[in-house]
This record gives sequence, structure tokens and C-alpha cells, in this order.
Amino acid sequence: LQNEFVADILSSVEFIAHQNRKRIDRYGFFGLIVFVWIPFMASGVLVGAMLGLVGRMRFQTVLSACLIGGTAASVTWAYTARGIIEVMERYHAEALLPVIIGLVVVMAMLHVRANKQHRQRELLKTRIASAKSAQEQMQLSSED
Repeated sequence: LQNEFVADILSSVEFIAHQNRKRIDRYGFFGLIVFVWIPFMASGVLVGAMLGLVGRMRFQTVLSACLIGGTAASVTWAYTARGIIEVMERYHAEALLPVIIGLVVVMAMLHVRANKQHRQRELLKTRIASAKSAQEQMQLSSED
């Protein structure tokens, strides 16, 4: 199940987790519960578990947070789904669902592409800095 698109998504998640290390450490368990519970685009138990593990949280912590958040999401949906459906039927919004889904997919693909380009630029900067540092060390050692 490995392909370039999935690899780009996983590396984007890891890159963002690394950039947001302080926030992950600060909110950790409770932040993961809220992430799994609240229906954001591309959130849920699977993505929450992946984020928690990529964020270097302990497996038991990730499992507990996903269990609590998933249960809370299920209960929330059980009590709100009927109201959402009634509103959609009242305003004939079901015709817009394919358009909304299409927009979400296109936006997600553009976001993954932009993240990939950003990661490549950051990686290039890191490689250049490492090469300069190695070159300076070689010059210092040759002078000795």
C-alpha cells in the first residue's frame, strides 16, 4: 500500500509534527482526544492515531485518547445526525455534497503538494548547512 501520494502525506504529517513539537508536548493527550472527537477535515481515530504515533506519544496514551475521542464522536453523531439531516433536507443541501466533497479533495491535494515543496526547500537548506559545516570542519582539521 506504499505509493508516492501516501508517502507524501506521511512525510507531511511527520514534518508538521516535528515543527509543532512544543504544542504536541503541551496538549498531548487532551489535544488528541479533541482532534479525534471534533469532525475536522481528515480527522478521526485513524488519523489521530497516526498523528499521535508520529508525534512520538506512547502507544497506550494514543490508544486511550483515540478510544475516548472516538466514543465521544460516536455519541455526538448519534444525537446530532438527525438534526443535520433535517437541515440538509429543508434547504436541499444534499445536491451540494458532491461539490463540497470535490472541493475538499482538490484542496487536500493542493495542500499536500504545497507541503511537499516546503519540505523539499527545508531539506535543501538543512543539507546546505550540513555541507558547509562539514567543509568548515575539514578546513579546520587540515589546518591542524
